[in-house]
Amino acid sequence: MFIKRKFWVLILLISMNVLLTACASTTSLTTTHHAVNGVAFDKLKRHEHEALAKEFNNKANEMWAKAEEKKVLLKHKSYSSQFGKNRKNAKSRIKYKIHKYEQAAAKYREIADGHQKMAIELTSLQSAESAKVDADKGQLDKAKVILDETSASGNIGKF
Repeated sequence: MFIKRKFWVLILLISMNVLLTACASTTSLTTTHHAVNGVAFDKLKRHEHEALAKEFNNKANEMWAKAEEKKVLLKHKSYSSQFGKNRKNAKSRIKYKIHKYEQAAAKYREIADGHQKMAIELTSLQSAESAKVDADKGQLDKAKVILDETSASGNIGKF
């Protein structure tokens, strides 16, 4: 009887552990943004986004080139065998690869466009910030001129 009780307690502990593990929060394991080499996209600078856009464009071009190569291969290669089944299978495999290359190229192009947009946004934000800093600097210069004029006339503190 004591052994049966230990067995059921062990089963209960294991099931509780499984239940707690299944219901545990996994937010630390997932991220809400993309990352490349451990760096979040929203933390990248403009030139980094431009470099990533160029890299993904190059990958997209490679995928398109591979797809075109397979299309030429599909069009010109003869698949001779004594049975027609191998020819049909080979052609369907090549068509599948072409489809996958085109999908990858489209995905890479989409990612590149996203990085290009982020770079443009960062450029516009930086120009807006520099314009604001210039405006603030102009305001400070005006205040300094007014302060200098009032100190020269001796009217400091007299309103």
